[in-house]
Parts: sequence; C-alpha cells; structure tokens
Amino acid sequence: MLQPPTVESDSPLAADELAARWGFPVREAGAFTHVTSHRTVEFRVFTAAEGHAASIDGAARVPLGRLGEVPLSNAAWRTFECAGLPVRTPPSASPGRAARSVRSGS
Repeated sequence: MLQPPTVESDSPLAADELAARWGFPVREAGAFTHVTSHRTVEFRVFTAAEGHAASIDGAARVPLGRLGEVPLSNAAWRTFECAGLPVRTPPSASPGRAARSVRSGS
C-alpha cells in the first residue's frame, strides 16, 4: 500500500524538525487518532507551507485525481482529508473517516 510521507516517532515532532528533515517549510494542518484492531496511533498531519513545493526523495507522486486507483489505507485517506485535499474517497474505504478526524486550528 502507498501512504503519504510518514515519520514514526515516540514523541511529537515539531514543524521545524520536519522542515529540517525534509528541506522545505511545513505547517500543521491537523491531527487525528486512528484505531486499529491492535493499536491506537496518533497522527499529526503537516503540509508544505504556502508557496513552497514539496518533494521528498524516493517518494512516489500520484495525481490527486488518480488516488482512487492505488491501494491506500484508511489512515492514508484520513490524512488527505485532514490536510484538506480535495480527494474523492472510494466506496471501498470505511465511511465517516472525516467525521472522526480532528483538524487543528493551525
């Protein structure tokens, strides 16, 4: 499955830490909790700061209109929704994800 660029951490990362790692400024777009059968994961969603192009070495790029054609987890769809991207969630995905996502005011 594909997923947005992800950094796993035992403690929350600050935007400046991600900016230094990825090489472009970021802003926090929101956060959500994703519960699976065996664990609970806290997601903080960051996007490239306005006016900055984001490109991460080794990351595949998929046009927004084609996301429904690639295998994505429910957590990935929730990430896109939390970031405010205009995505059309496929019928095979779990319903109501956006309602469970909590976007921050950043």
